[in-house]
Amino acid sequence: MKIDVNFDQETQTALITFFVKEMKANKDFSICQSIVQTFSADFNLDPELEREDLDEIIKVANEKGSNSFIFMINEEGIEVDIPLTQE
Repeated sequence: MKIDVNFDQETQTALITFFVKEMKANKDFSICQSIVQTFSADFNLDPELEREDLDEIIKVANEKGSNSFIFMINEEGIEVDIPLTQE
């Protein structure tokens, strides 16, 4: 699975980009959940991220024509951004 991981030192935020086309099998969803859980633990967060949540994120990404979604994790919480795909 291809992902992109960055850490913004200024905002102390982990940015984890997942690509919609990489989310094919149950194993991919499990890996995504594990990665988000691991980074969340660094900030003492428990994301309770379920498969249904990921399905909804991917549905919205597809509706927006985006090829990715980004988990932004910091001490204040977890957010998901769905960027517009640049053509």
